[in-house]
Amino acid sequence: DWSSDVCSSDLYNGEIEDSWSKYLPDNFYDVEGNYGEINALIALRNQIYYIQERGIGLLLINPTSLIDAGTSGTGTAIKLGQGKTIERHDYMAIDVGTKHQWSVYSSQNSISFIDVRQKKIFIFDGKSLEPISDTKGQRNFINKRLHNIIITNDNPVISKGLLTTYDYQNNEYLYTFKNDNGSETNDENLTIAFSEEIGRASCRERVFA
Repeated sequence: DWSSDVCSSDLYNGEIEDSWSKYLPDNFYDVEGNYGEINALIALRNQIYYIQERGIGLLLINPTSLIDAGTSGTGTAIKLGQGKTIERHDYMAIDVGTKHQWSVYSSQNSISFIDVRQKKIFIFDGKSLEPISDTKGQRNFINKRLHNIIITNDNPVISKGLLTTYDYQNNEYLYTFKNDNGSETNDENLTIAFSEEIGRASCRERVFA
């Protein structure tokens, strides 16, 4: 069971073999498994973050530190590193996360996801975490939508799950709730938008057939 592992491959430019499908034993890196499975790896400002069911963390990938000339005694700066792809990880938040991989998306400024355990939509800017569904007046909407099959299913393609995307033209996140109960009058397949530009949920709510 590799649910809380991150795997890296030894990929090189111009290689003949397909390294994407090969993972050596030393290329597996563990985070704390008690916070659940890793359901998303996502980049923000040249950093890689992982999101578990109950935790969000930062992976330090190929980090280096500099020793100045005076300290090294050589007259030049020296780069220090451990030679590992992933050197360590740091948790940014605990008891917050997602079990829906398709509910995670990023803009140039933030990462957003839906946490069905807490019934909240979160935005993370790399430093702070904000439950925008609460702070921007969408608590009742979220409480009403996050129930039934949407809680345990993660496949929006078959109308069972959550999907987050980003509209770069309008600078807003789009959160789609797919909770198809088979009824022709079902009103639970819809999308709500949150504008990063104005910092609030927009009035645009579209029903998807």
